[in-house]
Amino acid sequence: IVFPVLDILRLAVRHPEVNAQLCGGTEGASLCNHLLGLMSHEGRPANQMLALRTLCNCFTGSHGRALLLGQRDAVLSRAGDLRVVSNKNIHVALATLVLNYAGRLYGQPSEIEAKAQCLSVASTALEVVQDREAVFRLLVALGTTVAGDNTAKDLARSLGVSSQISKYARVSDPAKCLMNCSDVMKVSECNQLLLPLLLLHEKTCLFQIS
Repeated sequence: IVFPVLDILRLAVRHPEVNAQLCGGTEGASLCNHLLGLMSHEGRPANQMLALRTLCNCFTGSHGRALLLGQRDAVLSRAGDLRVVSNKNIHVALATLVLNYAGRLYGQPSEIEAKAQCLSVASTALEVVQDREAVFRLLVALGTTVAGDNTAKDLARSLGVSSQISKYARVSDPAKCLMNCSDVMKVSECNQLLLPLLLLHEKTCLFQIS
């Protein structure tokens, strides 16, 4: 019975009043702990995916954002562990969660520890994620995290991100491009913007979340 209730919760937390009630105070901590429990390795993939999506939707309200920023270490650590699950929907939800965190951290150079975790989770996820939409969101998350922050760029370089993402710079399989050209090309174009951002100390933000 967890699946249908969780699916309703995923949608409900987008409403401001529901977000405030469920994500504020002790209720918020309880909600977060419950969702993290559903994201364990022993959990069902459907529940893991919906828990991730619920966390993503929590970012739509101020109480949800405050909750997830406060629980950032636990949330990203548990979410990052799900990269090994062979499920593209989970990978897309994971990438979206990292992207949401990156968006909240943009323009905050003092949050270097949080940015370091975002970089680490995105980088390790890229080692195993194959779905192009998930890869695209992870690349955008990396770009958002390092944009305008030279310390974050140095961290990304120390993690070997530049060499790691260089494989996305070109289309290596023309047949795959014909089957899913838009996804392949947007990953390639995103990567071509991200690589110079890592290699140069630019001040312009190339990646933002609207």
